[in-house]
Amino acid sequence: MKKILLLSILILLFTGCKVEYKLTIEDDLKVVESVNMTGTESLFDIYYKSSKLNVINMLYDDYAKNTLSENNYDSKIIEDKTPYVLATKEYDNLKSFTNNTIFYEQYFDDIEYLEKDGVITIKTKGFKPNEPDDPGRYDIKTLSIAVQSKYKILDHNASSVNKKTNTYFWEITSSTEDFEMNLKVDSKVKFNPHTDTYIGIIVSVLVIIITWVIVGYLEKRDKKKKSKNKK
Repeated sequence: MKKILLLSILILLFTGCKVEYKLTIEDDLKVVESVNMTGTESLFDIYYKSSKLNVINMLYDDYAKNTLSENNYDSKIIEDKTPYVLATKEYDNLKSFTNNTIFYEQYFDDIEYLEKDGVITIKTKGFKPNEPDDPGRYDIKTLSIAVQSKYKILDHNASSVNKKTNTYFWEITSSTEDFEMNLKVDSKVKFNPHTDTYIGIIVSVLVIIITWVIVGYLEKRDKKKKSKNKK
């Protein structure tokens, strides 16, 4: 069951919809998976112009709720200005995540977990923007992935990074070809948001000290020259 995401949810995910996926690596390497799914204005216009919530309710039916629940996802509709479905799940560690996530199995042929000397590597292979032979699948339009980690990231292929929050972003569309996600996490070293600040302070102090030394040297040299000239 876990490999089959509902037709109703897939419509929401793959037909002109906005999907924001976030993976948070917490303390003790616990993982929180969060998927925010809503329709674009064009999708809402196609169905119920009078109510965006009607579209979300139509797609997020009892069958969808039950399937997500069976796979230990908490899910609900958030009735905001633009309503959306929020699905979340917690894992004890990254290995448990790679073995049990529904989400990645819908977008990739494989998600791989490797661990060596405290370095954890997460790789995805075989990006699937569409499945023409699968009537239960809809073409993916846009997908945003964000991974925020409380541990140091050693290597990645993210398209952008927020260094202050240690968050890595991938932006994917249906035209993205041969996409593979790669992330290496140092499970022994926590992320320090002040590292860059400390480095900046140290560099500044060193520059000031070096400047003082050079100025002091030049002043002494000038004094010696003046003293010799007087003689």
